Amino acid sequence: MIRRPPRSTLSSSSAASDVYKRQVYCTREFRTYVEVLEDFKTARPSLAHLLDCIPVLQPRSFSIASCQNITPHRIELCIALVNFKTKLGRTRRGTCSQWVSQLQPTDQVKLWVRRNQPMRLPTEHASCPIIMVGPGTGVAPLRAMALDRSLLPECPVTMLFFGCRHSSQDWLYGPEMSELQKRGVLVNVAPAFSRDQGDKVYVQHRIIEHGEEVSAVLLDPSSHVFVAGSAGEMPKAVRGAFVKAMVEWGSMVADEAEAHLKSMEKQRPVSYTHLPLPTKRIG
Repeated sequence: MIRRPPRSTLSSSSAASDVYKRQVYCTREFRTYVEVLEDFKTARPSLAHLLDCIPVLQPRSFSIASCQNITPHRIELCIALVNFKTKLGRTRRGTCSQWVSQLQPTDQVKLWVRRNQPMRLPTEHASCPIIMVGPGTGVAPLRAMALDRSLLPECPVTMLFFGCRHSSQDWLYGPEMSELQKRGVLVNVAPAFSRDQGDKVYVQHRIIEHGEEVSAVLLDPSSHVFVAGSAGEMPKAVRGAFVKAMVEWGSMVADEAEAHLKSMEKQRPVSYTHLPLPTKRIG
């Protein structure tokens, strides 16, 4: 049986230790308001005061994974079902993802569509070469973009780097992306499965492995880059892989490659869209 720490654990003669324990209590277990009130029996605010302190639940945005030109009357979403256990064994579930998972085909949902301008390829650049990097559900808008490019009379250079933990469990749209590669819509599909081998492999490693092709696209003055996914270390690691690819295959030194990438980011779309992804899951 897991026991909650008593209130005395938050008291200490050391101010630094006291601050640390409060921080641990507040952040490690993702405690709910009910759990906090159960831990502190003397804390009994009025209902009105409690409701005034609890923030309003914010809307949740999901990237559209379907192509409007292919399915004009249907919207497809790619949603990660948030469901994990904390270090003390408490189950935590995502409020919105759990609600969506329980919807039935006939249920009606109120929603709105919001433009995501950074993830849009200008019409006049529809045939430009692009690099797409999307770990996990970050692949959603990239899938929509790949499907849209499949309608072009000629297939432009389109590279996709996807990352997940296990190929057998998490390779979102894997068969579809392989089919798009066979058709020539995607010239390169490079999945990174971080847990399928002893050494962890991420999207930045796949970018370096395909450094020659990546460098050629990055050095093309008409190219575009789209990165979607976690707001953690991934975007920085991907950017570093771009620089390394240009150093190794683009006849540049590190400073030149960095300057080229900065110039790209200022002059044409190099989009880093951060999507909130679950960091802990059961299993």
